[in-house]
Amino acid sequence: MDNGKFMACFVIHEGKDSNGKLRYQRKSPTNEFDSEDEAVAYILDFSGDWIDQNPL
Repeated sequence: MDNGKFMACFVIHEGKDSNGKLRYQRKSPTNEFDSEDEAVAYILDFSGDWIDQNPL
């Protein structure tokens, strides 16, 4: 972002590649992070929890 912060925008697809059905999309989160590493950690944590709560 222009202010030096990072946003965590991401999608969750079925399968091992992006050809599977779209299951979740986060376009404009309210969270801002000080580093790219913090944004990626949030994405991985959120995605893991979401997948556990929304199995195929």
